[in-house]
Order: sequence, then structure tokens, then C-alpha cells
Amino acid sequence: MARGLYIDPRAGRVTFAEWSDRWLARPGKREASTARDRQALASFRPHLGSVLLIGLTPGLIQEAVDLRSKVAAPATVARDFSALRAVLNAAVNADLIARSPARTSRCLESCIRSDRAYPHWSSRRSRKRCPSTTGRSC
Repeated sequence: MARGLYIDPRAGRVTFAEWSDRWLARPGKREASTARDRQALASFRPHLGSVLLIGLTPGLIQEAVDLRSKVAAPATVARDFSALRAVLNAAVNADLIARSPARTSRCLESCIRSDRAYPHWSSRRSRKRCPSTTGRSC
């Protein structure tokens, strides 16, 4: 309220699964794009599906990305995270939540890339600590 922004807390009482289904059903998107996004979001449903939008935090998003990065290639995780971020940005635009929990996207995107795939990120000069619970470097 200090910034003059008011979001009704009851608006965010929809689960991530329900909101992502509504987001995927919106008109005007190509069928192939919708199928790609549906597949990407399905990878996050086991961890985030039952969580209310207002209950999503950057830490919870980071956990979901970390879990995904254990079983998928960095490029796949980046694509999946892109769809996740789009769903959460749409929730902000619909006034369901005030801020996206994926707002720390630069760190999240760099954390999903492994040092093996992107060795220049492992240099001491460019390394900084990631706020994730895993303690991995960005």
C-alpha cells in the first residue's frame, strides 16, 4: 500500500495448476507454441501445481528449477523456465499477485546453466553467490 498499489489478497487464491491451465487456454497463440508451453509447465506441476499463487516465493521457484535441472539439459531448463516466468508475469498483469516470484530471473537463468556447459561463468571474477538454498554459484 505504501506505493499506492493494492492487490486483493483473495485474487491470488488460485493454484498454480489452475492458473497455468487458464493461461494455456487463452486465444491467439499458435498450437505448437501452446503445446511447447504445456510440456514445459508440466515439468513444474509436481512441485508447484497445488501451491496457491500467493504462496509462491522465489525460493520455491528456485527449488523447482533446481529439481528440473537435475533431469534436463540446461537449454531445456531455460526454455521451461521461460514458460514459467511468462505464466507468473501474466498473473501479475491480471492483478492476481503483486510481484512475480520469478523476478530474480537473471540469477535463476544463470543458475540453471552448469559450469560444464558454460565454463566462462565459473571464473572467479564473474562469480557471485546465488540466493538459492543449494549454494550454487551464478
